[in-house]
Amino acid sequence: MTKKKIFFLRGLVRESRHYDFFRGKFSERFPKVETYGFDLLGTGTKLSADCPTKISDYVEDLRADFLRERADVNIFLPISLGGMVAFDWLSSYPDDFDHSYIINSSLGNYSRFYKRFMLRNLPLLAKVGLSRTVEYSEKSMLDIVCNNSENRDEVVDHWIEIQKDAPMTTKNKAKQLLAAARFTLNTKSFPRDKVTLLVGEGDRLVSPECSHKIAKGLGLTLVSHPTAGHALPIDEPEWLLEQISRSFV
Repeated sequence: MTKKKIFFLRGLVRESRHYDFFRGKFSERFPKVETYGFDLLGTGTKLSADCPTKISDYVEDLRADFLRERADVNIFLPISLGGMVAFDWLSSYPDDFDHSYIINSSLGNYSRFYKRFMLRNLPLLAKVGLSRTVEYSEKSMLDIVCNNSENRDEVVDHWIEIQKDAPMTTKNKAKQLLAAARFTLNTKSFPRDKVTLLVGEGDRLVSPECSHKIAKGLGLTLVSHPTAGHALPIDEPEWLLEQISRSFV
């Protein structure tokens, strides 16, 4: 029997447990498919590690996890900064994953910094950075990345719990942001036929234009949801399950 596995990877200042809400729904829909949540260096189970400032360093660390965990069929579902890691990973190791669905990401090759990070969020994010309460910080982040009011209380309570349990250092947050800001893609060996871009047209953190420009520049298939925000797996989990379902038939 063919063993299938999906690998989840979140984005900036997030960890594997931030995928728990969607991961649970995925397992209900596809109970025979194994799941694995990656943690970037400096987050979650790797909280004590220093964050690199090069995306390729994250790739090498995660690939060691992947080589221990891989199955017969391997599917990748990264989002945002996780998508940048995926782009670099697939460029270096195009045969690792059978298909990757990259959500709401961006590349310095194709988009300006003010599109990759919407500047209108700066005032609120400054307040988040100065806030001494986890509750305010996580509720404010949820307001930026989520457009759907359903499950909001459940999700934010879980995020608060994660932040209290494993808070990233300010230094690591800054280094992670630097890695994202400076990243561009080497497109020479990119496996275009193994990638689908997914974008929420209601994303208020990263302009949806970034995904559209990547799709055009690399010749990738793009599927968009008309209202979903940056945290698409939370906003529209059923829609997302439909988009990736062909990999698990």
